[in-house]
Amino acid sequence: MINKINVWPIVCEHFRTLKDAQSKRYLKRDIIGFYALPFVGGFLTSYLYGNIQQIDTGLLCYTILIPLLVNILFLIYSILSRNSSVSKNEKYIRILKQLYSNLSYTIVVSTFSLLILLVYSAIEKHKYIAFIFSSILYFLFYHIVLTSLMIIKRLHVLLQKEIKQEGAEQ
Repeated sequence: MINKINVWPIVCEHFRTLKDAQSKRYLKRDIIGFYALPFVGGFLTSYLYGNIQQIDTGLLCYTILIPLLVNILFLIYSILSRNSSVSKNEKYIRILKQLYSNLSYTIVVSTFSLLILLVYSAIEKHKYIAFIFSSILYFLFYHIVLTSLMIIKRLHVLLQKEIKQEGAEQ
């Protein structure tokens, strides 16, 4: 059973998308931007503004976000399965694979956030434990937002190419 729910390969694939295309090395600014800044931001937000109050709003947001991301995965699949210029171009195949990894990772992190939010709702009365969970939830929120922006940028590049191709054919 554990092997069937092991999401570690998804996490590893996402990390590979953070490598620089030319040097094949991880860039410090990407690691700092996607992980260190959200971590510091999560801690500071929890410290300055207190613990999360709107648990049900957070639950609602994640239950909407996760199916939306799954739909985008199907969009990528449909682009790949069509005989389009995007599916024949090596650069765009690489972007599609990265986008697929990023989307899968964001679904995993969002699901994990949903689980942590449910646990947090049960322990929010314990001040210090709630502070830790609140900091983690703020971190995950900031991290998901930044990763979503990366996904949107890659999706924009792909769809822009696809739209140009469709326009040229008509």
